[in-house]
Amino acid sequence: MSEQDVVSRLRSCASPDALRSLADEVSAESLNAPRALAGLWSGGERVEARKAGSVVTELEELAMGAMLAEFDSCPGDWRIRYMNMIVETQLGFRDRIMAELDGLLSDKTAVSTLALSDAAPPGSPPLRVCDEAYLLIHRMVKVDESTEPGLRTATAFAALAEPDRDKEIQKWRKSRPWRALREEHEEP
Repeated sequence: MSEQDVVSRLRSCASPDALRSLADEVSAESLNAPRALAGLWSGGERVEARKAGSVVTELEELAMGAMLAEFDSCPGDWRIRYMNMIVETQLGFRDRIMAELDGLLSDKTAVSTLALSDAAPPGSPPLRVCDEAYLLIHRMVKVDESTEPGLRTATAFAALAEPDRDKEIQKWRKSRPWRALREEHEEP
């Protein structure tokens, strides 16, 4: 399906069911080529398999769903190879996400729509971009409050006044889990 086809179909969708149907179709179609390549990589002739492996490796996240779809039909050594690539891709994603969130921790712009509105109790002060970034980080990184005392839960953080949230963000940036993530991200 071309980009033009997708846009045209999207414009004609008049219901949530039509949108879900379009999403299913795009999803299925987007997996076809990577799935064929993953199958060739794990079971094709030597030269063909090597070429397919090169393409799959370049696809990174686009190939993850295809590799998982082929997972059950692969021998054990290929399952490990696929899982290794999937884990490496996920770790790369996490590093990129954490780097972007780190940049957002300095942005004090007010947000009108809360991404994590369930974290903010009724009557809480309005949240800012940095606050939302902090809450997203806490969704990605579990903090053991027994080893990192003083770092608050999402709900307790959202209820704080802005100056206290700023202090909490600075405390987080100095915490052991954050330093470990940054060191991990900076490794060659």
